[in-house]
Amino acid sequence: MIGESENQINNRQWVIWLSGAVVLAVSLLSCVTYIALMSKAFPDGLFRVACYFGAMANFLLMLVLLVGKFVWIRPGTSQSKIAWLVTFLEIAIASLNLMLAYALTNGNAASLQGPLSLWFTMAPMSPVFSMVGAILLIMSSSDMQRRHVELKAQDEIHASAQEIKLQEHRANISIQSTYINYIEAAMIKRLNSVQVLETIDRNADATVAYVIASMSGMSPVAIPERRTSVADSTAFLAQHATTSDTPKSSDTENKDDDEDKAGGVVAKPRKK
Repeated sequence: MIGESENQINNRQWVIWLSGAVVLAVSLLSCVTYIALMSKAFPDGLFRVACYFGAMANFLLMLVLLVGKFVWIRPGTSQSKIAWLVTFLEIAIASLNLMLAYALTNGNAASLQGPLSLWFTMAPMSPVFSMVGAILLIMSSSDMQRRHVELKAQDEIHASAQEIKLQEHRANISIQSTYINYIEAAMIKRLNSVQVLETIDRNADATVAYVIASMSGMSPVAIPERRTSVADSTAFLAQHATTSDTPKSSDTENKDDDEDKAGGVVAKPRKK
């Protein structure tokens, strides 16, 4: 700083380090006291080790608060306010643990009265309070808030990109639908034109003529394949019906000749 010598700066840093050491020493004493209180409730083995780790939560959190004040916690932010709140909470927990341990050395749990009697049932939750404090510090940090802003921006970018794709898909569907409607309208218009209607009429006439010829019993050779109109097909059928009667008359005359011969009558010559 301006106006300070190097010796003053070093002395100030030593004072800061000593103050931090005092805080950590008291916090460590509270952790040891908590271990003494809880070690009887946990058997030997992994459960006892877990108890030790839980008891060190208060000490570790105090270390985070001290170091974080210099390198992590931003002044004037919500994280700074939460850090002060967590600090006072950890101090209160350490104090209650120390008072509870001292009270239990001179008596038993039945002799506890007032706040200590209540804290006796809540003391096992001391690491939980430290965990909540650490979570609040992490979630309120500037780094985490910036990360949240980045994630929110990424979500908005992704949502915008999906909306653009959806709009493109809707535009393609609309264009295809409009194109199909144009095709349909053009086909209907063409279907209703005079040329198409005349073609349909000619095909219908030919189909009717074919059906009539099939029903009349004529040979397939005599059945007309295509006719331009019903009148032509009718004339064609009438012509073939007339010619089909001639063989029938000849057969009748031959039959009469046979009968005359059988009766002994000489057939008269026919006039040509």
